[in-house]
Amino acid sequence: MKLTSAITILGLSLLGNTATVPLGQKRSGVAGTTAISSAAVSSSPVPRSPVPSSPVPSSAVPSRTVSRAVVPTATASGFRSVAYYADWDIYNTSYFVTNITASTLTHLVYCFADLDANTGSVSVSDAWADLQYPYPGDNQSDTSSVAGNVKQLYLLKQQNRNLKTIFSIGGYSWASKFENFTLTAQGRQTFAQSALLLIQNLGFDGIDIDWEYPSDPEHAQAMVLLLEELRTTLDTYSAQYAHGTHLLLSVAAPAGPANYEALNITGMDQYLDMWNIMAYDYAGSWSNYTGDHANVYPSQSNNNSTPGHTDGAISYYLSQGVAAKKINFGMPLYGRSFTNTSGLGLPFGGVGSNGQGINYNVLGGPNANITEMADVIASYSYDSTNGGTLTSFDTPNIALLKAQYMLEKGIGGAMYWELSGDKTGPESIIATVANSVGNLDQTLNLLSYPQSNYTNIKNKMN
Repeated sequence: MKLTSAITILGLSLLGNTATVPLGQKRSGVAGTTAISSAAVSSSPVPRSPVPSSPVPSSAVPSRTVSRAVVPTATASGFRSVAYYADWDIYNTSYFVTNITASTLTHLVYCFADLDANTGSVSVSDAWADLQYPYPGDNQSDTSSVAGNVKQLYLLKQQNRNLKTIFSIGGYSWASKFENFTLTAQGRQTFAQSALLLIQNLGFDGIDIDWEYPSDPEHAQAMVLLLEELRTTLDTYSAQYAHGTHLLLSVAAPAGPANYEALNITGMDQYLDMWNIMAYDYAGSWSNYTGDHANVYPSQSNNNSTPGHTDGAISYYLSQGVAAKKINFGMPLYGRSFTNTSGLGLPFGGVGSNGQGINYNVLGGPNANITEMADVIASYSYDSTNGGTLTSFDTPNIALLKAQYMLEKGIGGAMYWELSGDKTGPESIIATVANSVGNLDQTLNLLSYPQSNYTNIKNKMN
């Protein structure tokens, strides 16, 4: 293994500017977006489309050195660790709510709720997974109580009082459903009132909007008005039934210029608590060359390898008046693969069977070697057999460099898509960032939902 200059990160050695090690080898460490991008890239392979069911009402730069002595302190309110969890995980990866390690999270975003393109009415997308799936100990004869993932999320909140749950509405597959109803006051009101029911009845702490993406001034303004209606609706409910507890409102936000420049960011920001910036999918099946799909900086020596970069996106949001503490830096728990290629920034022949992404926790192979690049803050593996396969993904060492970037910029949190893709133990990307940053947000969640139409939520599981 050829070694070059070393980077010290919190007492660990990161080989770089670049280093190559077997992907399957145990690694030390605590443990972009274009119009194709989304917060809807999932398991291995990763489906973008949740299945609806019956609605339920109501290259080289100087090496960076990081040590705990020079890492800035997180904001006084605490650093956010935000992860998306998909309702379809119980089918695709057998990853259940009971598998979630909540100690390294502050917010869990559950996805996705569906919506009616004409009326704006919101409903759960999979009643079986969301409301009915029988976890061990559930009483299936109790029709007045909710079961499924929703019940387990509430129990998780009871056990982890700083864990806030947020229901995400929309997603890449249902992006077009926002286009019509948001243009009318009645449509926006219907959306807000029905979205509120996700909180009131199912015990969530807020709403996340994943509209990918408003593309013209009319829809950009419609997004602002939609958020205004939601903010008013949430605040009114909270004053009446939640002791004034601030209910959260966030958006899944683009990291590609064509998409974020089309938004009325200043108008949106006045109503939002968090911006979940989807800083991934800069490269993929739609690209002309293999590339890093979640790099922070552009390459100075291989332009083809970095078609997008996160630093540019974050700088733009900041320039529009968004406070750094409102931003959650999106990190992928999956990789993007390219087949029949000779390397990074070069042509490729395909993406294989995992064209929509392959989970981080199943990446590997005896012939795959990792390269970590400190200059762009990105990593990839390359397997020269069978025509050559390159996979862009984040290693724990790269996650540490991203954590350093967040703290230096005063970024309020990290966001992950999505939970089922992470590893456990010291190679967990989520734990790597949470443990290196520390000082996680300890704001209490809400457990009182007196208007819920489910008796167990209404009675706090008593």
